[in-house]
Amino acid sequence: MNTATQDMVNLGRRRLLVGGISAAGGLLVGLPTARLLGAGESDSEHAGKIGYFVEIRSDGSVVIGVAQPEIGQGVRTSLPMLVAEELDVDWSRVSIEQMPLGIVRTAEGYEWKYGGQGAGGSTSITDNWQFLREVGATARHQLIAAAAERWGVDPAQCDTNTGAVVHAASGRRLAYAELAAAAAQLPMPEIAPALKDPKNFRVIGQPTNVVDARDIVTGKARYGLDTDVPGMRYASIERSPYLDGSVASLDDAAARAVPGVLDVFTLDGPKAGEPYLILASGVAVIADSTWAALQGRKALKIEWNKGPHTGESTATFWAQCRELLDGEGQVVRDDGDFTAAMQTADKTVTARYEQPYVNHAPLEPQNCFAHVRDDGADIIAPTQMPSGASR
Repeated sequence: MNTATQDMVNLGRRRLLVGGISAAGGLLVGLPTARLLGAGESDSEHAGKIGYFVEIRSDGSVVIGVAQPEIGQGVRTSLPMLVAEELDVDWSRVSIEQMPLGIVRTAEGYEWKYGGQGAGGSTSITDNWQFLREVGATARHQLIAAAAERWGVDPAQCDTNTGAVVHAASGRRLAYAELAAAAAQLPMPEIAPALKDPKNFRVIGQPTNVVDARDIVTGKARYGLDTDVPGMRYASIERSPYLDGSVASLDDAAARAVPGVLDVFTLDGPKAGEPYLILASGVAVIADSTWAALQGRKALKIEWNKGPHTGESTATFWAQCRELLDGEGQVVRDDGDFTAAMQTADKTVTARYEQPYVNHAPLEPQNCFAHVRDDGADIIAPTQMPSGASR
């Protein structure tokens, strides 16, 4: 389990859900707690911001925040569906907001503002299943409490029906929009409200269009590579074609002669046995445009030290894999008597599968925008682990 995942699990267990009122008089439910607010900040200063996961607006629309990164797996759709299900709202009235990286300084150090943020191992749904459903259920609980208080009835006599609280005994009904402001003033429950029985799901499990599919296919969606601000400088890096290789010699005269090229310098790769804080050795060309950077890179004349792995090949890789598979291996779980079961089985089936060793390459060219200031830095990058960018 990665750090971001563990943080989110712990977050759900600690029940760090709070409520508040939005600038427009609606209900906000989610994070952060007062303890996680930065120095000098207050809940009122966060009013209306999508740091709270759920905002029910006075016009009846619902905004659900997504803390995890969208990397093509559809979490900007699937994770808000968990919240919408327990909140009991019409999915067509829901809009989605991507939440920024949330890290704040506290007296104890740095804390997550929205829980750990990252995606990996195809675990976004399982990791957030309980927590985000509780977010939606808590908002629903507050709305029921507000309606019950207005009607002077027991909340247990009330239910919800797609964006409204109903009191079956009297036939009364109030839309969430009419209750949002009052619900925002009520104390939050100490214990997470009960969640729906899956047999009553209306949103989860239903065929649902990806919320930003149209933006993606029409070019409206913005990616890291679309970032463009006045005065930007551009870098293109020629990386070592050899694993753990390095620059033996460099002739950058032709590159520096390309119009628009501003500088050329080498980047040292990771040292043996140390963490990979940089991918590989290389030579960076800095320019005032992408075109100049790319042309300058093409003009570089580099001789490479091939590094310690020149004897490796596809053939040696597969030979090593087969040797390891034929060995004893590492036992990570031992239940029952495996040896006896195999020896007494009527039939055993053995199969060996091979997959090529391929690059984990996204469709979008890897890129990063960095604006470093005296008081901080803005980073825009396509990454599945934004939490790692803070380290």
